[in-house]
Amino acid sequence: MKVKARFQAFFVVLLITGCGSASSTTAATSSSSGSSAAVNFTGTYTGTQTGTQNGVAFSQTISLILTQLGTSITGTYVTGSTTAGSVTGTVSGSTLNSLTITSSGACPGTGTSTNASLSNGVLSGSLSGSFGSCGALVSIFNLTKQ
Repeated sequence: MKVKARFQAFFVVLLITGCGSASSTTAATSSSSGSSAAVNFTGTYTGTQTGTQNGVAFSQTISLILTQLGTSITGTYVTGSTTAGSVTGTVSGSTLNSLTITSSGACPGTGTSTNASLSNGVLSGSLSGSFGSCGALVSIFNLTKQ
């Protein structure tokens, strides 16, 4: 059966504006018929995250570098060339049921995404959380597997 990579995460990535956040994109596979099949999110995903942090609009390029073992996801998120924190989560099919980004940078905090999806190689989702003096974050993301 032909399997193609699909990665769509409308993922509000934990953006730490000015503090450097990163997220890597995840990839999933599905059968050529479009039905949900076993997905492997392991890989590097890069794209745009947009939203507001502490009431200020932002847009940035982020990467998520993910490893999947069973239904568990671990990894790092990066903005530019700076590793901004860690990523953990769980998957079911082509859905990231939960994703937590923990910032270890200048704006420590945690952001959470639920039900991000992978489609046609794009991971799409939303993220919200609080990051110290950088404030509350609400964002969306679209990340493509590299």
